[in-house]
Amino acid sequence: MSKASISLIICTKSRCAQLANALRVLNEAELASLAVEILVIDNNSNDATKTVVSDFKTVSKFPVRYLFCEDIGLGNARNIGVQYSESSWIVFTDDDCYVDK
Repeated sequence: MSKASISLIICTKSRCAQLANALRVLNEAELASLAVEILVIDNNSNDATKTVVSDFKTVSKFPVRYLFCEDIGLGNARNIGVQYSESSWIVFTDDDCYVDK
């Protein structure tokens, strides 16, 4: 049986500290039976969000893509995530949510 493919989309705006924690916890999750890609949609942040994602890419066990969304709004950010998803399933979470192992 092939692995399920999932795009985990995290929309964020100027909350790089929360995002860093969410990504760290996500990297510790037991998702071996899933083919997961992480899409971080930066909704026009004015902090170190891009750097946080860049640093995370070096340690992530999943493929990670950073996408910038200039048009502010959660709906706009989610639409960018859906547009660039390459998976069968799309899952949304927030930059201040921590997945359970």
